[in-house]
Amino acid sequence: MSLTYPNSNCEFKPSLAFFLGEFDIYDREESLGGYLNGFDPNDRIQVRLLSEQLFFNGARVKSLTAEHKKILFELLVEALGEPDHDFRSVFEMDEDDCFCLPFDWEIDNYRLFFEEFYRLAIDHWGDELRAWNVTLPELQELNIP
Repeated sequence: MSLTYPNSNCEFKPSLAFFLGEFDIYDREESLGGYLNGFDPNDRIQVRLLSEQLFFNGARVKSLTAEHKKILFELLVEALGEPDHDFRSVFEMDEDDCFCLPFDWEIDNYRLFFEEFYRLAIDHWGDELRAWNVTLPELQELNIP
């Protein structure tokens, strides 16, 4: 039996884009978009604050089991472990996607988002991940400042 999304019959096969879902302003340009436009997507502290608030404390992530978190964490480890990983491509959606980031955001370092997701995942999920015998690589091993 395969793992499914919570409250769903759909198989849980996330990509790194899963982490960006809470930053999607599609159909919420004025409310969420207006709020997010007040933050600098190139400031590590602000990205961390938003990731904590919207992703890790959001209802979607709170519904995940330790097994879901393990899969997401392993995606981060794999991508961050590749020095030349194209993080920019995760942010680029084609015209068929109903996803868009805040209009005023001009991101210089796409990797920064995933570095902060990694740090916060260890803070929030570390105990659960260790219980699943997941190795939590040191930040230096992943070339994270």
